[in-house]
Amino acid sequence: MDTSLGEEHSSQNEQLSEPLLTGTHTSHPNGALMEEPPDDDASSTGENTDVSRNIPLVLTYTFLAFAGRSLWSQSVLSAFVFLLSHDDPKAVGYLTALMGVMQLVASLPAGIAADSFASRDSLLRLASAFGILAIFVSVIVCTFHPTLVGMGVALSLWGVYWGISNTIISALFADSIQDGDRSYYFTQRQILVKVGMTTGPAVALALFFILGDEWTIHDCATVMTVGQVVCAPAVLLVCFLSDSYTIPHCTSSGESSSPQDQDFENKDESHTFDGIKEPLLGQQNVSPIDIQSSPTSSSSLSLSSSELSHKEDDDEDDQRCCCLRQMGPLSCCGKILVSDHRVVPCLVALSDLMSGLASGMSIRYFPIFFLNDMKLSPMVVQILYIASPLTQTVLSKVAHWGGRRLGRCQMAVMY
Repeated sequence: MDTSLGEEHSSQNEQLSEPLLTGTHTSHPNGALMEEPPDDDASSTGENTDVSRNIPLVLTYTFLAFAGRSLWSQSVLSAFVFLLSHDDPKAVGYLTALMGVMQLVASLPAGIAADSFASRDSLLRLASAFGILAIFVSVIVCTFHPTLVGMGVALSLWGVYWGISNTIISALFADSIQDGDRSYYFTQRQILVKVGMTTGPAVALALFFILGDEWTIHDCATVMTVGQVVCAPAVLLVCFLSDSYTIPHCTSSGESSSPQDQDFENKDESHTFDGIKEPLLGQQNVSPIDIQSSPTSSSSLSLSSSELSHKEDDDEDDQRCCCLRQMGPLSCCGKILVSDHRVVPCLVALSDLMSGLASGMSIRYFPIFFLNDMKLSPMVVQILYIASPLTQTVLSKVAHWGGRRLGRCQMAVMY
């Protein structure tokens, strides 16, 4: 699901919607006007000015990490190992499997630690240390002494880094987004993933053009070294992510579910998240036509047509996805296998597992097929890898557009 940046509202709509988004004015007993705290209910356009610091950091990290990784790992790594092992495809499977196993081994304890006793800040710094070490070993192996054993050590370190960082960064990113804005920012991140996966092969295309467009160990090692250098800023950027930049989220009982729960509990009742349950316009039934046709003043509230449209889209998505919340637990022979609130996460995890198994048996060998069987030059292979994420980006934008009209769950099933 992808989308472009939110459209700019006109100055007139901004003025009309500002009282609603920034708070209302109530009369003080002594006759003075007193401004109420702003409402925390954000629209799904991503135009909320109260943005957590983690969001731009994660978005920047996403582009740099995937640009660097696609530069050295997407197509060049398999060719490099294949040439280094004297055209033995089994070596490609062994080394990439080693990286995957280390990623799995590292992700499980990291996830448990993050949920129980360790702070995500410290785990991300630990991941950054493994990432820096992986870059150092990879550069040494590619530049001075290319060996399969050295590449195995480097890929193992990269597996540990991705295993610790991936899950924690995704969770931290979700906890840093206001309710109602997740679709927008997750779409932006997915766009940056595809842009990064396009940038990497584009840089590799330029490098192979300069080096002579030949599959050699030296040329592949040079391209991989540049990719490691591109990954370095992303690995360092992980250290600046923090739990302190997350925001509180409202649960079904109206209680805050973020690390900052105590701060909100100590505030005045009018500042708690119970206020989100109250209608923005009170208990009276007011139609969008009445709102737009009513005269505006300093004490009146007006909704722009754009905001009403986004609110209706969110309500429709909630109604269409209600079937997932009502599907109940998964059971077999009268025994509950998965509780109802864990059905969707388990299905997504199972889907990811099956996709990972399928891709591990095929995608890593595409460069070998292009190199050894089809005799394609490095530049032609990079063009293919540029076209693939571009096509995915276009289809993702179509999915986001369709998701707002047909429902996100339905669109995901269609794809």
